[in-house]
Amino acid sequence: MASNVFGTPITDETLKALPEYHNKQISQKDRAYVAMDMKNAEGKDVNARKFVEDLREHFHEEQATLCLIYNATGDPVIYVRDYQWQGHLCGSPYPVVISNGQWGAFLHGQWSYKSDTQAAVVYSGKNDGGHNKHWLITWRHNTNGINRVYTEIRQPQYYDKDDVFQNYVSDLLVSSNSASVCKANDDGGLLLGSIGNMASSVLEAIMTLPVTIGLE
Repeated sequence: MASNVFGTPITDETLKALPEYHNKQISQKDRAYVAMDMKNAEGKDVNARKFVEDLREHFHEEQATLCLIYNATGDPVIYVRDYQWQGHLCGSPYPVVISNGQWGAFLHGQWSYKSDTQAAVVYSGKNDGGHNKHWLITWRHNTNGINRVYTEIRQPQYYDKDDVFQNYVSDLLVSSNSASVCKANDDGGLLLGSIGNMASSVLEAIMTLPVTIGLE
């Protein structure tokens, strides 16, 4: 297991150990539902948070976004790409694979409190129809204390070209589409994002399916 993912993956075997799934054919939606229900089990959320807090303490970044991504899609999600406008990763890469039921964690920062940080990461994961989609999480950490997050889900290859980030995504981060809380209920997936408004703030993103919170 990579050092920046936390929690035991939730698989068919996990569900078979639960009474309500003993005699049931298990689906992706079942795995997603149980992953959402066990989002904070085993102290995995606490461990992920401590990991990024330790990175923050070690690197002393003036502007720091403590990034936490939880996968409750029912299947693994895989890193596709990232894009940096301002700032950099500190000491740990983007998690390459986040299994169902795991938290991924990383620190994005900037050495100067006078400079904004802004970045995006894209993961590939299945929607509720079992089709691969690309899930975008992007954030802007402002020196004025008004931080923003934006999330959306698109067809594969949509984010392949840099100009999508340089124009379309960058514009979204300064528009009314972004805010401290954002919800993308697109293409059979659900991507929830939130960010605090301090110099050292937590960005939390939850990748799941609409059915897990009754939106199907």
